[in-house]
Amino acid sequence: CIYVVRKINRLGFESPSLLRRHYEQYGPVEWTLVAHSRVRCQHRAGLTRLRPSGLGFVVMARAEDVHSVLTQGSVQVVQGALIGVGGFTKHESLKGLEEDVEEDEDEEGDEGEEVEE
Repeated sequence: CIYVVRKINRLGFESPSLLRRHYEQYGPVEWTLVAHSRVRCQHRAGLTRLRPSGLGFVVMARAEDVHSVLTQGSVQVVQGALIGVGGFTKHESLKGLEEDVEEDEDEEGDEGEEVEE
């Protein structure tokens, strides 16, 4: 029950909470996954700056809610910003890796938690 959101840098550093608030109108949002990036400054050696992420993932509780989101189109308006929205397809080469991760989580008893970076 995952979909991809693109061009979310337009939402700034608050993109995880803005995405959650917006897409909760379609159903329960379990996670918003966003990784902001660090970029080296060209003019000052050793300094980095944080940039808002341009890509994220939204995990919803139900597949029908994801379908409702995707039927709204591949370009949607969130907080006045146009963002790209698309389905998520699991890459074939990662399927075996996923089984290993699930086994590790079962052994650790990890319930998972929301990641908003």
